[in-house]
Amino acid sequence: MIENDFSKGNVCRHILMQAVPLTIAQLIQLLYNVVDRIYIGHLPGTQGEALTGVGLVFPIISMIAAFTNLFSMGGAPLFSIARGEGDEKKASYILNNTFTMLVITAFVLMAVGYGWKRPILYLFGASDVTYPFANDYLTIYLAGTLFLMIGTGMNSGSLTLCLPLDFYNPLHHSPLRLIFLSNFYFFSVLFCTLVV
Repeated sequence: MIENDFSKGNVCRHILMQAVPLTIAQLIQLLYNVVDRIYIGHLPGTQGEALTGVGLVFPIISMIAAFTNLFSMGGAPLFSIARGEGDEKKASYILNNTFTMLVITAFVLMAVGYGWKRPILYLFGASDVTYPFANDYLTIYLAGTLFLMIGTGMNSGSLTLCLPLDFYNPLHHSPLRLIFLSNFYFFSVLFCTLVV
């Protein structure tokens, strides 16, 4: 278990113990997303429309991430402060509120996304050619929004939980993409990200 008690020892060392693994994990996740785009960009018969469709969904994914961070980055420090004060009841209350807000927001975002998918995608620049790809990608992505928001939001600040997942996902999903890609093409990339 990775623990950094900033009240003891060298503060710079503790910061580096937190920052270095998190930076490496972020680089791995970035590489993972680049590989996704490479797979999608090389799909036969799409001439890049599939990649454009995925790109159109990126602002929506960023908004979902922003709402996730709104609650997780606010809840994690408050939770830690309450635990540091020894107030387990308050810490539990904060954790429960964070979880509840993530779930409610996920359902609201899913409802808005499914209800206004077409106008939102055209607002972000979809054309009649790229809309089918963006629509398919967004439809599947929205189905996993609840799980993504809870998985990301409830892991904020925990190196013990986050780092193994950040290293596991790209290593585990890449072979699955190669298996699924030959049969399911476009859906395999998103399926591996959301489900596995």
